[in-house]
Amino acid sequence: MRSLLLLFFLAAGPAVHAQDALPGASSLPGGNEAGIRARAGALAAELRCPVCQGLSAADSQAEAAVAMRTRVEQLMREGRSDEQIRAWFVDRYGEWVLLEPPRHGRHWIVWLGPLVLLLAGAGVVARRMRIGAPRQDATDPGADLPADLAADPWVQRVLADLERR
Repeated sequence: MRSLLLLFFLAAGPAVHAQDALPGASSLPGGNEAGIRARAGALAAELRCPVCQGLSAADSQAEAAVAMRTRVEQLMREGRSDEQIRAWFVDRYGEWVLLEPPRHGRHWIVWLGPLVLLLAGAGVVARRMRIGAPRQDATDPGADLPADLAADPWVQRVLADLERR
C-alpha cells in the first residue's frame, strides 16, 4: 500500500509544484494542500478503522474511517504534528487504534513473543535431534542381535565391516 502511495505521489509531482504556485497555498499552517493530503494518508495508514478493525483508516471506506481521515486533515491544518495527532486518537479510542503496537510497557510481549517462541522451538528441535541421534558405543554392534541373525554369514560380514570403521 505504501509503495502504491509513493508511486502516486511521484507521478503527481508536477501537480504538487503547480499547487505551490497558487496564492495562499503556502500560508496554511501544515504546508500546502497536497502535502497535507500526503501526510494525512500516511498517518491514516497507521490508524485502525474502528468499524473494520482489520483495515487501516486509509484502506477502509467505512464512514468512521472517512471521518477519521477528515479529522486527521483538519488537525494537520491546525498545525499539529503527527505525534500530537496520534495522541489525539489514542486519547479518544485507546491504544488499540494504532495498527502497530507501541514499544513500551506490556506491549513488548507482542514484539518479543514471536522471537521467544522461535528460540524455544529451535531448542526443542535441537534437543530432539540430540536425543534421537544414534549413539556410537565401543561395544560390539551385533551384541543385541538374536542368535539366528548373528549366525547369518551376510550379517557377520556387515558387522565385521562396521567394526573396521
